[in-house]
Formats: sequence, C-alpha cells, structure tokens
Amino acid sequence: MDPRHSPYAPGAGTRPPALTGRERELERFSILVDRLADGRSAEALLFAGSRGMGKTVLLRECDRRAREAGWFTAFEEVHRDLALRDLMALCARDVLLEMSASKRFGERIRKALGVLKAFTSVGAFGVTLTIDAEALPGTADSGVLQRDLRTLFREIGQIARSDGTGVVFLLDELHALQGTDDMAVLDAVIHGMAQEALPVTAVGAGVFGGAAYRDPGDVVGPSTYAGRLYRVVRLRPLPPADAARALEEPATSAGVTYDGAALDLAVEFAEGSPYVLQLLGEEAWAAAAGPRIGAEDARVALVQVTDRLDGEFYPRLVHELGPAAIAVIGAFTTAGPDGATPAELARVSGRPLGEVHHCLADLVRRDLVRRAYVADEYRPGYALATRGLGAYVRRAGLVDLATTAPPPGPPLDG
Repeated sequence: MDPRHSPYAPGAGTRPPALTGRERELERFSILVDRLADGRSAEALLFAGSRGMGKTVLLRECDRRAREAGWFTAFEEVHRDLALRDLMALCARDVLLEMSASKRFGERIRKALGVLKAFTSVGAFGVTLTIDAEALPGTADSGVLQRDLRTLFREIGQIARSDGTGVVFLLDELHALQGTDDMAVLDAVIHGMAQEALPVTAVGAGVFGGAAYRDPGDVVGPSTYAGRLYRVVRLRPLPPADAARALEEPATSAGVTYDGAALDLAVEFAEGSPYVLQLLGEEAWAAAAGPRIGAEDARVALVQVTDRLDGEFYPRLVHELGPAAIAVIGAFTTAGPDGATPAELARVSGRPLGEVHHCLADLVRRDLVRRAYVADEYRPGYALATRGLGAYVRRAGLVDLATTAPPPGPPLDG
C-alpha cells in the first residue's frame, strides 16, 4: 500500500493515531488540574520510563488537555547547557505574553512582566529576551534563584487564580537536571506553589531509573522535598490487548484489517513498546498489497523494523557505555532476558562480580535495566528495560560472549 497514506506515526514524540493503554496516566493529570483548580494541593507529575515508552507523547497530550481546560501552558525541552533560570524565564515569558494577548488581565500583566524583567536582570543570563516592561526593583532580583523563581511563580499564579485558570509548565528531558542544584530548586519552588494553593505546577518527563526520580542518598542542593513532591508515573510496556489496538484502530479507520497471525507476530515482536508498534505498523502497511495485512507482510515488517532499530535507535542507547556495561547487556540474552542475578550475568559476561554490580547500578540509573525477579525461582535480579537491546549488542558485534565467558563452574553468590 502507498506509504503516503499510512496512518502510523513513528517519529520521536509524535502522537500515535491511537493513544492506547495510557488512560490511567492521563486521568492522573486530569486529577492534578482539577484539584489545583479547586484550590486544593496536588503533587506535580513526572512521567518516567525508558526510551520509546511514549513519555513525550503523554507530555504533549497533557499540554493539549490543559489548554482545552482553559489553562495556560509552556512546553520546553531541558538541556544541560541551559540553566534553570534561563529555562523558566522562557517559560514565564511565553505564558505572560499569551495572557497579555487575551486582553482580560489588564495592568496585572504589566506588573508581572516587570517582575520577569527583574528576574532576568540577575546574574549571567544565557538567553536574550525582549520584555516590553520596566523591571520592578525588589521583586525577583535578589540573586537567590529559589527565592526569585518563587516570587515570579507566585505573581503568575495569583494572576491565573484571579481569572479562575491556571498554569502548567511542561518540561521534557527533565533527567538533564538530575543530581544538580537546579533540580533541587525546582522541587522547592513547585512545592511552595502547592503550599500556597496557587494553580501553578510542573509536569516533567525523563529517563529516571530505579524506584524514584532521585536516589534517596542524593542530598544535593537545598531541597528537602525530593521523593515527596512528584507523583512518579512509571511507563511500562503496553499490555498485548492495548498493543493490538494501537495497530488495528488506525488501520481500521483507513479500511485495512490485520490477519490474526499478523497481529500476533507484531504484538509479540514489539513487546509493548509504543515506538516499535508504530514502526511495525508503518512497515507492514508498506509491505502489504492491501486491504488486508497478512502474516507474510508482518514478517517482512519485522526484518525492516529490526534494521531501522539497529541503525536509528539502539546505537543512541549504548554509545556512552563502556565495554563492561555492554558485556552485561549482552549477557542477558544467555543468562535470562526476563530476569537474571548478578552472579549469572558475571558468569556469562566473564566480568568480575563487583564490576557487574557497578555496571548494573549505572544501567538502572539510565533505565536500560530494571530490577526484577528471576521468574521461576523468585530470586531478586535484573532484566532489560528496553526490548531487544541485548540481542542488538550481540548482533552488532559489540560483544562476543562466546570468547569472554569462562568455562561453567559452581554457582556464584550474588
């Protein structure tokens, strides 16, 4: 069938035609907005998950729904080379200019722009902003970021509350701030808005491994709110029924159907990855003569998608990893892709047990590996968080376990 008419959307952050399996996460956002609108406190949201789980898609859907509710929003991608003061100034300017354009806030917007002008007058500012207002001295110009940002947010929140609306700052790639003072400052300021019952909040998305978005031992910065501020919503692979809907619904709307065998092959291959499902749909559409996608079309799509993942997706996940970490990833294909202990991974990879423990901690932080149980024995262990990654490092020749693994021996403790 003509690829020009394909309903699938495999681009990074692009909304799929059927946003399936994420109803609970979106309801959590609706609760957040409704509670703030009623003057109640609410935890900020953080969508966490490995690459390809649809974090950016959810963030943009939250943006759309907030605007439908009459709220003001600003969407920015966080970069390590963009300081928090610069980032939030950009967000605040976007919101205030949109408020100003609505013509219903009057001189209150002029004052808020003056506070923003004062905020941008402090320190080394990395971006240039044109703000048509006089700086309001003594407001957000103390030079203490946490205090100044809270003053700016308070001004915006009071304006929004007076009009029965609110503000959501949507921050993608928020993990770029992990472990920095900026993250701690953002924690404290958003917490302060909740304490004052102001309708200003943040929704973030990022690659945060482990049980929470911050290591409990991380004491960087002045915030004591880590782990209590955000409602961490960890995105897991889609269940098979939702994965099948993600493929079938767009095709049905275009007058195309799937054979049961084709659908089973695609769902099994994707392992619940929303991104991989969109790739499969696109390639199966191109392979089929139509108007029915059969098992052979699905098999052709599996080959094409594997080539695309090997060329476009997996290399970005492993390019910063050292040989030991890559060897541990490759060991999952032998030791147990659905759960393996550090000792088993050490035996297969040929790496010392202590080194394997160190690699696993780093891989969990990157959300390439998750904690799991060895399925048949309920022993605590680890599993790959990204489908197909172990097979890729073997297929790409990044590790050759046949030559690095030692001969079989007695079980190791670990």
